[in-house]
Amino acid sequence: MSKRIESLTNTLYFTESDDIDGGIKKSTSIGEDASVFWKTINAKFPWLKEEQDWSDGFRHVWVSDVENVIFTYCEGDVSLCIYVNKEAYERAYTEANAFYKDY
Repeated sequence: MSKRIESLTNTLYFTESDDIDGGIKKSTSIGEDASVFWKTINAKFPWLKEEQDWSDGFRHVWVSDVENVIFTYCEGDVSLCIYVNKEAYERAYTEANAFYKDY
């Protein structure tokens, strides 16, 4: 695990971890105010790029093509999907893009 991802996981204290197709999903719930959380993520982890088209008032999604991760905040729940390689990440990114176009 890279130092960037390690820093993110240590900051958020993920409580669950599950295997997913091509990687691992870590998740937790937070009690922090959403707007404070989003600003903190944007400031503390500039290597994450927010996907504006996937985000709305209740959900924010960040990605990193370098780290092969998709990081999601939705109504207090946080998930970090870490993909083992670029192929798995690109497959998940394409699926997420198709999903968020409809929602």
